[in-house]
Amino acid sequence: MIQFSRSLALAGVLALSMASLAGAQTAPAPQGYLSKETAESLSSLLGPPPAPGSAREAADRDTYQRTRALEGSPRWILAQDQHDADPSRAARLFDCALGIRSQGRETPALTRLLTRVIADVSVVYSPAKRVYKRPRPLMDNDLKVCVARDPKALATSWSYPSGHGAFGWAWALALAEAEPERAPQILKVGLSLGEGRVVCGYHYPSDIEAGRTLGAAVYGAEHVSPEFQADLAAARAEIET
Repeated sequence: MIQFSRSLALAGVLALSMASLAGAQTAPAPQGYLSKETAESLSSLLGPPPAPGSAREAADRDTYQRTRALEGSPRWILAQDQHDADPSRAARLFDCALGIRSQGRETPALTRLLTRVIADVSVVYSPAKRVYKRPRPLMDNDLKVCVARDPKALATSWSYPSGHGAFGWAWALALAEAEPERAPQILKVGLSLGEGRVVCGYHYPSDIEAGRTLGAAVYGAEHVSPEFQADLAAARAEIET
């Protein structure tokens, strides 16, 4: 387990209280549970990333350098697998934690829940990315990363806050509520999804911390939605089945 900063660990504990959503060109964009006003209010929760030259920024860069040594390790390979955040396939990431086998099976309730959660999270974190425009760790070097660089895409793809950190944690919180007896295992997967982005070289630890903060905020806000409650109940029934 990578030793992140104490503040990141504390953020993970306190949080207990997009990747792109690709599809057919004619398909409507997935709708979340939050109103536009609520989503916009949540997007203002974050402050700026660590300032250039600060101790926190130096620690971020040091973590990036040290994690390059993980190339080829089991953790590196897991991070490659966790890169795919398509919600139609995301349930498989939690199979072991949930005690189910979703691959090769129809899981419409789980897919609907994860799709709508990621839609909300994307609306919340995207404005912060555009405001702060923090370059990703891999942008000023040619060190190894676990997923091939796409220079054109990376030119407008920002590091802070982490989308994977945000929706990975929001997914984990929702699934832990759906299957509370397996909450510890599920939450470990949620933490791992964020950590994997640091292993991959696409994010700094502070990006993940910020993403988890937003993910927890989105998850909390979604509880006022009757549709969220209904989808959560349907996902719970599907897991039990």
